[in-house]
Formats: sequence, C-alpha cells, structure tokens
Amino acid sequence: MKDPRIECGDLCNFHFCLVLHMPNFELQQQPKYPIVTLDTDTPIKDQRLQQLLTQYGCMTLCVRSLEGETKRGGFFFCLKKDASVNQIALESMEGELIDYFSLPNLVRFVNHVAGLMFDSEVLNFCQQKINFKQDR
Repeated sequence: MKDPRIECGDLCNFHFCLVLHMPNFELQQQPKYPIVTLDTDTPIKDQRLQQLLTQYGCMTLCVRSLEGETKRGGFFFCLKKDASVNQIALESMEGELIDYFSLPNLVRFVNHVAGLMFDSEVLNFCQQKINFKQDR
C-alpha cells in the first residue's frame, strides 16, 4: 500500500523519495546541547572539530553551506566528548547514544553525511549500522 505522504521517482539514474508531510513526533529537548553553526563548502579538518570540541565539550554541530538564508537549517550532529573512553559520542537529538568515534573517524563521518566529502567506508557504516537503528 502506497503511503500518500511519500512521493518516489527516478531522476538521472538515482532513485529518490520526497517526504511530503513530516511525521508527527516530539523531542523532549530541542536540542540537548548548544547549537554551534559551521558554514563551509569545503571538508572540515580534524583541527577545526578538535578546536570546537575543546571549546564547547558538548555541542549540537550544525554544518551548512556558505550560501543561503540566515536562518537556514543544516546537518545536525549532537556531540559529546567522553573522557572515559577517550572518544566522542554521537547522540540523537533526544540524547540516545548512536556510536563512539575517534576524532579522525568523526571528521570523516561529518564530512560524508554533510555532503562535503564522499567516503565509501562511512557509507557502509551508515548502511550497516546507523540505518538499522529503530526509532523508539
């Protein structure tokens, strides 16, 4: 049965689905950490992300393009340094742990997800781990 909220099609050999109406959901805290906006059209470097993590400790990183409306959205990453495992936790907006990353792997992940640099290993990780997580 076709969901009337979703329109699918093919364009230039890419299959796509357009969500016509967003599903209803509630976030308990929007977002959990302070929003830190990074406007860039080039891949983020390890040093830049390390600088932000040192400055904020935990943050909701919003990566967006250089051009556009001032109040535009972007790609949001809820990040928290976790000294107990010497890694950085990626969390959902609700604070649920998604996974731990080393700084270099987190930079690869953010750059891939934000469309700044394709990474086939990160794509595999997203397909095999993150996409299989179920909404609660």
